[in-house]
Amino acid sequence: TWTLVKEMVSDQTVFDVLLIQDSFHNLKAAIKTVVDGEVQANIFYDNASVSGEALVEIIKDKDFRSLPESMRECALEAYECLVHTGDGQMCDVIIDRAAMRAMLAAAEKNGDALLKEYAETVVAVANIKIAVRSVKTEKGLDYEAFLMLLLAEKNNSCLLYTSPSPRDRS
Repeated sequence: TWTLVKEMVSDQTVFDVLLIQDSFHNLKAAIKTVVDGEVQANIFYDNASVSGEALVEIIKDKDFRSLPESMRECALEAYECLVHTGDGQMCDVIIDRAAMRAMLAAAEKNGDALLKEYAETVVAVANIKIAVRSVKTEKGLDYEAFLMLLLAEKNNSCLLYTSPSPRDRS
């Protein structure tokens, strides 16, 4: 599908907002692949900004500077989290937070009102899912919410939830 779309549209940057989640999914999968030492079949998306295979090599080499800027910090933090705690869910949360921030930033940079609304909606839905999952698992919002974005209306813009990360709490 993306091949056809790319052939029809000359400016590919309009799709950055839509492809960010796939790119960050690949980052999660690459980190877990490296830490677990197991390669899962068909785990990576093909249309991401960095291929899954390239991400695996970057993570293996701990060459986080080679990642797109929006991934660098979260990749290191998620990798360290998974290595030291084995907590795959927290690893996901760290990367999801960065993905939501990158999506909002890309939509803002693009300037298209529809893309901005799409990104804000994706973030809002993610926050609702976090709240529901936190109640179901009885972990409380503190476990995930400290890393995620909260959508708040203020002059039609998104605000970031700024509670500290676990490493900032000690």
